[in-house]
Amino acid sequence: MLRSPVSNRPGLKLSSTPHGSGATAALATYAASIRYEELPAAVVHAAKRAILDTLGISIGGLRTEPGQSVVSFYEKYGGAGRARVLATGKRYGIFDATYQNAALANFLDADDSLGEGHLGSTITPSVMTATSLGAFAGRDLIASVVAGYEVSARIGSAIRPTPERFRDVRGLGTFQVYGTASSVGRLLGLDVETMRHAFGIAGANAPVPSVYKEGIGERPMAWVKNNFGASAQGGVHGVLMAQHGFRGQKTFLDGPKGFWKMAGSDRCDFAAMTAGLGEDYWILRNGFKPYSSCRYHHVTLDAVRALLRAHPTAPSDVEEIEVRTIWRVSEHQTVRPQDLIDAQYSLPFQIAGQLLGRASRFDWMLTTPFDDPDMLHEGGKVRYVEDTGHERLFQTAGKVGTSVTLKTRAGTFAATDAEAWGGPAKPITDADLERKFTDFAGSVIGEARARALASWIWRLEETTDVGAELARILDS
Repeated sequence: MLRSPVSNRPGLKLSSTPHGSGATAALATYAASIRYEELPAAVVHAAKRAILDTLGISIGGLRTEPGQSVVSFYEKYGGAGRARVLATGKRYGIFDATYQNAALANFLDADDSLGEGHLGSTITPSVMTATSLGAFAGRDLIASVVAGYEVSARIGSAIRPTPERFRDVRGLGTFQVYGTASSVGRLLGLDVETMRHAFGIAGANAPVPSVYKEGIGERPMAWVKNNFGASAQGGVHGVLMAQHGFRGQKTFLDGPKGFWKMAGSDRCDFAAMTAGLGEDYWILRNGFKPYSSCRYHHVTLDAVRALLRAHPTAPSDVEEIEVRTIWRVSEHQTVRPQDLIDAQYSLPFQIAGQLLGRASRFDWMLTTPFDDPDMLHEGGKVRYVEDTGHERLFQTAGKVGTSVTLKTRAGTFAATDAEAWGGPAKPITDADLERKFTDFAGSVIGEARARALASWIWRLEETTDVGAELARILDS
């Protein structure tokens, strides 16, 4: 495991706790005890980057057909309340608003990547929605977001199945329920025992690991995607039920029949689940998506872009693009996506956008017809080959490698890479993150509000009432 550059700074150390033994106790203690004042400056900045990125795609998610379907559903069936839906400004009960904000954050497939999941979609929308429950300072919101990332990332990585099992069972919303529980529980000030109860209730609320039934082989794909709306809702439910006095199972993560087994895994590294809490900050390794697509595509799209920059080629002169990468991408080869969700899981469509110069904005797929004949023609030039070397690296080190060969009339050119833009090795700049935020959110709330919201997030630690300030900006 990589160590963070601030891992030797003082922080909350948890080799053992007075509240019980096991992973549940250690993680609940950490989530309940984390303080803004103990966070290194780099961690605070990483949290603000995560908040900015996720708020932008949650608001921007309203521009998608699934997003419109979700908000219209709650307009019909939702209950009135104080909690705000970021994209629409409408108010609902806490559970209805949480579902909408989290689900909207996943529809663009531009949500961040850390450990085994896209943690931001179940952390930031949930904790931001929970600010409707009181007056919370920006510093507390930042600490709560960090708690969510640190807990969720460790659980997801610790319960990653063996390579053989990974091909049969996978679920992100399943374990990400703990990111929501940790962040919202910390914001609301749960003590350790109540947090343990919240973990137990939230774990029982977790959606089943359904990634492989999203509809990859039954196009068009399902809109439920990672079921992050239900995951976030389940985490908030666990916290509020526990706060209300409802009893949960306090060792839900632990033992041979613990959460890992319920989540469909065939192994669990309990030591990794709790290692480095308060010292090794996983949020510093958070990755951000510059493309609205499955993260497994990104390194290939980077390689295609690099080849086109080095060897400018007209689309008509391209004869074939061979892509050698991991097994999971073998299922993402449809040339004719039927809607936006289909297109996010179509590597040929994404590559065609690069070849045709369509991808100048982060939100380019929202304005590109899926039946565009030029896109379909160029996508048909993509040929996928499963690469055993890249697959081995993926299963052992979690790296998605690619080898791309661009065959043109002028010659054949090749590129190999295993680090995608937006990850720790090739970080996306704050300026690019802000541009991504404006591209996605600006068409919903207006560019002036989007810029004001971004500026506020960079100064979030100065805010005394997050909910009130958020409403002031969005309602201006």
